[in-house]
Amino acid sequence: ILTGYENLKLHSLMYGVPKKVMEERIDEVLQLVDLKNRADDLVKKYSGGMRRRLEIARGLIHKPKILLLDEPTLGLDPQTREHIWHYIEALAREGKITVVITTHYMDEAERLCDRVAIVDFGKVIALDTPKHLEAELGGELVSLKVKAPDVEQLKKLEFVKGMKEREGRLVLTVANEASTCRRFFRLQAK
Repeated sequence: ILTGYENLKLHSLMYGVPKKVMEERIDEVLQLVDLKNRADDLVKKYSGGMRRRLEIARGLIHKPKILLLDEPTLGLDPQTREHIWHYIEALAREGKITVVITTHYMDEAERLCDRVAIVDFGKVIALDTPKHLEAELGGELVSLKVKAPDVEQLKKLEFVKGMKEREGRLVLTVANEASTCRRFFRLQAK
């Protein structure tokens, strides 16, 4: 069981951070993720958001040129999510670092990314800026697996902007995905 400081020291050693700059780097990343005053607390006592920030600090301890973040805000409260977004934006802007993020949140991709790749079953099906993708798609994508879809009936729905069949799935381009899904499921229940 490690403290935040010990956790970062271990990662420094694993990544070969020179001992002469190790303490300075640990202090720097703790400051960046706003955990300096909690450095001596056991990580198991950290909140979920604090643990996420510590993960980012661990990824930065060796000054990488590329930082890969897998769903960095998954399960976080809105306030902590906003803080993580600020850290990522600052890293990309000031740190001269390329940040690659996987996310299911389009608002996160729109805010943080210069380019977005949409991956479906392991294949990139779209790659462009968030603005161009949104204009090209004309809405949000909803993928459905339906045994016998009534395609003609679906085309008549005012919120369905487009439709494609792909590998046994129906991919709909819709306006306002959250309310659309509720309306669609109400139709299926009838």
